[in-house]
Amino acid sequence: MLGYPFGVRKGFLKSDALELSLDSDLTNAAVARREVGAYAFAAGFDEEAVQAARTVVTEAFTNAASHAYEEGEGPIEIEARADGPALTVVVRDYGDGIKPSPIASQGHGRLGLLMIAALAELCQIRRLRPRGTELLAVITRSGEPSAPTGLRTSRSEPRTLVA
Repeated sequence: MLGYPFGVRKGFLKSDALELSLDSDLTNAAVARREVGAYAFAAGFDEEAVQAARTVVTEAFTNAASHAYEEGEGPIEIEARADGPALTVVVRDYGDGIKPSPIASQGHGRLGLLMIAALAELCQIRRLRPRGTELLAVITRSGEPSAPTGLRTSRSEPRTLVA
């Protein structure tokens, strides 16, 4: 267990993955950002990929913390796993779940999800049963667009993120 202040339910760094469970307090987005960034850096990812991972986890955590639990707080789980050129980041909550809504009809919101999709080689969002939402994003090292085996993506050139 990692030594964290209040609001952190548990944190484990395995030899091959990072697993965190945080309270849905918005201030814990910084904890998630710091730990996923440190994990990605330690796993050998370049600065562009580390910044992309930090942004993805920050946006996903903020979205879950803002919308998952209408009444109070609940857990948000974060996983990061490096596998060759790919870093898979998963953010999961057990709240009310994402509400389907066409992006074009809203006029606002969902920008964080669009940012995640722009930074990731692959981005999937799924509803959990009976409750919850899981976001999976795959980020690759710069210049190595490579989705997990068997998956195709439309990314054709590396993206630059200015932090």
